[in-house]
Amino acid sequence: MRTLAFLPLAASLAALVPAALIAQSAVPAPRAVPLTETVHGITLNDEYRWMEDPATRPEWSAWVGGESQRTRSMLDGLPVRGELADLIASTSSSLTRQGNVQQAAGTRTWFRTLPGEQSAKLMVSDAKGLRVLVDPAAVAGDKLMTMGAYALSPDGRTVAVHLSSGGSEVGKIHFFDVATGKEAYPALPNMWGEGAVTFLPGGLIAYNQMPAEAVDGDISKGTASFIRPLAGGPQTLVFGKGAGGADVSPEEFPIVFAPPASPFVVGVGAGARADQNFFLAPRAGLLAGKPQWVRLAGLADRVGTIALRGN
Repeated sequence: MRTLAFLPLAASLAALVPAALIAQSAVPAPRAVPLTETVHGITLNDEYRWMEDPATRPEWSAWVGGESQRTRSMLDGLPVRGELADLIASTSSSLTRQGNVQQAAGTRTWFRTLPGEQSAKLMVSDAKGLRVLVDPAAVAGDKLMTMGAYALSPDGRTVAVHLSSGGSEVGKIHFFDVATGKEAYPALPNMWGEGAVTFLPGGLIAYNQMPAEAVDGDISKGTASFIRPLAGGPQTLVFGKGAGGADVSPEEFPIVFAPPASPFVVGVGAGARADQNFFLAPRAGLLAGKPQWVRLAGLADRVGTIALRGN
């Protein structure tokens, strides 16, 4: 069990760091600016909210750089660090990692990362055999491009893949033809990495899109759900910003779930809470671009998740 050999070493790293080294390399704490706000009845204190202002980047970047240098010097001074780093590198780089399998109409897709690779590729197995379907670095010639969420269409012909660069969680969703591996439809910009599109009947897709510009310094504020033809064209607002009677605040992240076997769809006003706002609408209204939402549960109901089965 060679992979377990480094665990005792990792657990004892903190005990091996000399106290004098910590004291000598200490970096002054960043300035604290008192800020208190109440969100959904919960009062929060955030002394470092000022770091979210782009104008303050030089200041907090210098602090992060100092902390990084301090940490680097502490770790480099450990007598066991070199051995531990080599063991972790040799163990992790010798593994093939695979996951996030989806299957439809005889087509199977999944993420695969080979030993030594920095990011996953999207694989496909169908009547044509096993092959790489999407290599993020090859899409735009950007070696820092990685995949987020993806979705395989019910007919197995199209995959919608979120791609972003440089560690950003905001990017575009690209649509690839499974048979050829080529981009088939116009990409969707300003997309969050965890949000996959939903393929709907009639050649439509549903998705959550962020504003083109940050609102009050928040890149996700005002996110809304839309539908549009897969082949491209005008999009229609279907959830968020009060669409169709849904009382969703700009601070909430709207999500639409459309289970294929149900005549209804669910809208979720999500946020940084365990409980969410839930709405229900007839599926036909969503497909027509005119859903009429009815609230199922509010924050006072303390509902964390729901499941929709049939009617």
